[in-house]
Order: sequence, then C-alpha cells, then structure tokens
Amino acid sequence: MSLLNSPVGFKVFQVTRSLHNLLYIKWYFILVRIFIISQNDIWQHPKTANININININININISKMIMAANENAAILIEQHFDSFEEFTELVNAWNADFRQLDAEQYKSNIFQASVGDMLISSARLGCHVEQHGETPGGMHTFAVPDIDSSEMYWFGHTVGQDTLLVFPAHREIDVFTRPGFNVMTFSIPEELLLSLFESKGILGLEKTLGREEKVIQSQPVLLNSLRYLLRTMPEILKNSLNNHVLTVEIQDQILSILIQILDDSKPESSVHQQNKHMTLKRALDYIHDHADADRPLRVTDICKIARVSERCLQNIFKQKLGMTPKNYLTGYKLYEAHRELWRAEPNLAHVSDIANNWGFWHMGHFAADYRRMFGELPSDTLKRAY
Repeated sequence: MSLLNSPVGFKVFQVTRSLHNLLYIKWYFILVRIFIISQNDIWQHPKTANININININININISKMIMAANENAAILIEQHFDSFEEFTELVNAWNADFRQLDAEQYKSNIFQASVGDMLISSARLGCHVEQHGETPGGMHTFAVPDIDSSEMYWFGHTVGQDTLLVFPAHREIDVFTRPGFNVMTFSIPEELLLSLFESKGILGLEKTLGREEKVIQSQPVLLNSLRYLLRTMPEILKNSLNNHVLTVEIQDQILSILIQILDDSKPESSVHQQNKHMTLKRALDYIHDHADADRPLRVTDICKIARVSERCLQNIFKQKLGMTPKNYLTGYKLYEAHRELWRAEPNLAHVSDIANNWGFWHMGHFAADYRRMFGELPSDTLKRAY
C-alpha cells in the first residue's frame, strides 16, 4: 500500500490540499484588494476624490470559517462555447428565454453560469445582433453589468453603455436587443438574502430602493470595475480551487458589499425624450411581430403609419437603438422565424417552399440566397438536419 492510499497518507494529502486552497484564496483576495486600490487611484478626480470606497476584504480566512463555508455550495453549472445558434437556443429555451438571431454576422458565443452560495452568477458573450426575451430566475433579484469591452445594448427602452448597473424589474421580464460584441455579467440574489442585507445596513425596503420596474444606475467606475473583476475572475477561481466551496462566503460577501455601495451612489437614468422613442420603437416592433407571417407583404411604409412617424425618423430610431434599419430587422426577423420552423419540422412532411411562403418569401432563389448568407447553409440543408 502506498503512503497516499494509507489512512495517514490520505489525511496528509487532505491537509496539504486544504493549505493549497487557503494560500490560493488568500492570494486571490490580495489581488482583488490591489485591483480595487489601483482602480481608486486611476479614477479619482475632484468629483470623486472624497468618496470612501469601503470594501472590506478579509484576507485572514481561518479554519472555522472554512468549516462554516463547507455547507455552502459553489459549482460551475455550465461553461460552453457555441458556434451554432441552434445549440445556443436549445440551452436558453431551458432557461425560459427566447433568443432570435437577426443578422448574418458570424455567430460565436460563450456562456458561463455558476452557483455561489445562494447566488447565481452568469456571463455571456454574443457575436451577432440578437433579440432576447424571457424571464429572470424566480424568487430572486437579478442585476447585470456590461463588461468594459461590451457593445451597446437596447434594454427596456434604454441605450446602455459600460458605466451602468442594470436592475431587472420585479416582474422578471427580459427585453433586450444586443449587438455584435455584446459581453455582460449577471448575478441573481434571493429576495430573502437581499432583504436581510438591507435591514442589516439600515436601508429602506427592497421595493422602495430598487422599485418595481427596470432601472439603469450610473455609478463610479471604481465600483463597477471592482464588481466586474470579481465576476470576471469567477470561472478561473472556481476551476483552480480544489475545494471551491471555501470561496463561497467571501465572494458572496464582496459582491453584496459592492452592490450596496453602488446603490448608495446611484444616479438613476431617466429621459422623457428617450421614452418617446422607446414607445415609437415598441409600436413598430409589436406590429412586425404580429404581422410578419401575414399573407400580405409587410412594408416599411405600413410600419411607419402604425409607429406614427416618418420613414426617415423610423430609420434613425432603429439605427440608434438596434444598430440596424427597419428593413434589415424585418428581413432578419422573418428569416430567423423561417429558420426556426425548418429546424423543428419533420423532414419527411415539411416543404421549404411552404415554410418560406408562411413568412412572406415568395421568390425561392432570393430566399435561398438570403438564408444562406445569414445561416451559412441552404434551407434544404437545415430541413435535412431537423429533429
């Protein structure tokens, strides 16, 4: 019997592994603290020089805290790269989400999701224009922060850049349009945990602080960058820590601590002019969704009448908010719906021409060319692969 296989040897191995984890965790939080301090120095200017960034990083993790943390689970639920939009949609459909590809940009995506204590942490990078609908996790409050290299997104009527924290509405709806290069990190916190935290900090009730509707919060870059750093390093930390549950309490505490400071420092974004544009766009999109499969061809002039704006105004709103023209959106929407129908059809029973006609495509040559440009294959190829 080898020393490692003996009871004593195995105990030594366990202790050695625990010490390895302890050192790894200790160095991780040292790096977090260095990062936060450096960010504070970089971003300080007269308006923010007096802000006290009170992020308590407890480096001295003791054995008793390890034992307490052992009952908390930290686990990577998914970490996957997708070259196929179909594979990606199969995954998000299980999350009660509906994503539509809207253009012919090369589709590449990365998805990460982990449970850390009571929290659910996710990140996503998408490589094309995508329309996203669905719901956030039930019984939890969900927040999102775009990464520093993320493209703009259109989120509940707001054009959102990097220096923002997004608070999803209490009704949990997802309503987002993203552009190529979209890169976001989200975290969902149980309502009971958040309520307990607010009470301990003497903060007014959840509904009064967060509101019932969606909220875009502008905050100091130092706080947002600290939050990004914690969320961005999560995959590497959980993979490299042999007993990743040891990190759970510390990571969760730091995320909550930074969140509280961002909410204290919040500057909610609001604009009547932006809301007017949002209502115009919503009328146009609702009309497209309701009539894209109608027998009569849908034209941009029809959409303008419903949206109550000129064609030029509608063009400007679509380009500003979605990064594409109304015609490009309409074509992309119909192509994706035809693609989805082909993908789900019975190959022996369905016909490409029937499905194309259902979505207003009458010229099969043009339809096949546009379809191939967007999805990289002919409609008949998709139908053959259908299941």
